[in-house]
Amino acid sequence: EEETRMVKEYLTSAAYFSGIAGCPFDERVSIVFGDQIFAIAGDDCPTIWMAGTDKYYTISEEGRKYIVSLFEKYVGSSPRV
Repeated sequence: EEETRMVKEYLTSAAYFSGIAGCPFDERVSIVFGDQIFAIAGDDCPTIWMAGTDKYYTISEEGRKYIVSLFEKYVGSSPRV
């Protein structure tokens, strides 16, 4: 519950930018809330893509590190594509 709250907080505080991000994304490396899929960049890029849209968000370095730590904890590796 606390981890979910923290991830939502980082995602809602991420800054929106329009355009195309130069980061690699794969929907299999994502976080899902309801019908929204937030794909995590598969490199050290601090960008999150709302899958199926042209919406990209820049997440804080702290937020990216936290999300990566969850991937390592539950998946066994960092989000790489």
